[in-house]
Amino acid sequence: MHSPDENQLWCPGQSLWSLITEHVSESELLKIHAALGDPLVDMYTEVHSEVKMWHKKWQETLCYGSHRLQGSRLSDPPVVKELVRAEAKMLLETLKGRACNSEIDSEELLLQYKPETLSYVLGHQEIVYGRSSNLQTADNFNRFGHRLRLDSS
Repeated sequence: MHSPDENQLWCPGQSLWSLITEHVSESELLKIHAALGDPLVDMYTEVHSEVKMWHKKWQETLCYGSHRLQGSRLSDPPVVKELVRAEAKMLLETLKGRACNSEIDSEELLLQYKPETLSYVLGHQEIVYGRSSNLQTADNFNRFGHRLRLDSS
């Protein structure tokens, strides 16, 4: 179904119930309404109204959406960021403990994580590629050997 506007693929037309009320006599309308039942007629008219409302919102989005910032997302709330950071720090501490207490190859452990992820987790510390055989943090403990070094900024 095409509308006069070529950019618009579909638009909600007149509801079926309103067409029935326009073209059927009052006595027949009461019979049809009784046969269908109040709940069905009410639900149909509500759904049709909702379709019109959503269509209108969609049209507004098409008209005004191009003027809005595209691709911009709200960043995560600070509380969520801190929870993620704390859980990741706990993971790094666990990995540190495993590397210190066993003969697990610490280099293999760190290869699982991107330097950007480690940098995010450790906050103001940044990860740089260096010639160090140990991964170090500002609190002066050795982590895992990986040719990565954490320097405090």
